Amino acid sequence: AVKLEPDNAVIIRARAEVLNALGKLDDALVDLDLAVELEPNNVITLCSRAQFLKTQDKLDEALVDFNRAVKLEPDNVIAVCARAEVLKALGKLDDALADFDCAMELAPEDVVTICSRASLFVLMGQWMDALSDLDAAENGPDVNWIAQHIRAVVYLRTDRQDEARSILRNGVKE
Repeated sequence: AVKLEPDNAVIIRARAEVLNALGKLDDALVDLDLAVELEPNNVITLCSRAQFLKTQDKLDEALVDFNRAVKLEPDNVIAVCARAEVLKALGKLDDALADFDCAMELAPEDVVTICSRASLFVLMGQWMDALSDLDAAENGPDVNWIAQHIRAVVYLRTDRQDEARSILRNGVKE
């Protein structure tokens, strides 16, 4: 049974989510700090605070929590991908790519991971790598509109406007 006392990190984390939704950001952060204090090695708690910090544009602080989470659970694809997104936002593109590569090894058919790495390749101007990832995403179990959108961006940036327009006009391939 879940303990309904102030020293239960799960309850405190849930309260932080409610406070965040209500726009009480300072109070939400206080609760997330307390949850991490209570469970400093809980990857879910660390990632919750890191995601919150990321939304507040406190990327360096978010990276600290994601680093701890990945150190605790290096096979946690969610933590690895989330850290990669923060690294990308910080402009550390090679480090972000290393994390996305790791995530791809952990979950090679995860469409979100594939599209995330493809979007990084777009940012890096590595068009063929982006298209290769998008081919994998589109041939997987879930044809993804995000993959199609990224493909359209690649086509626009590589002077293939007609193909880009076709994707944008026709939507996701069935």
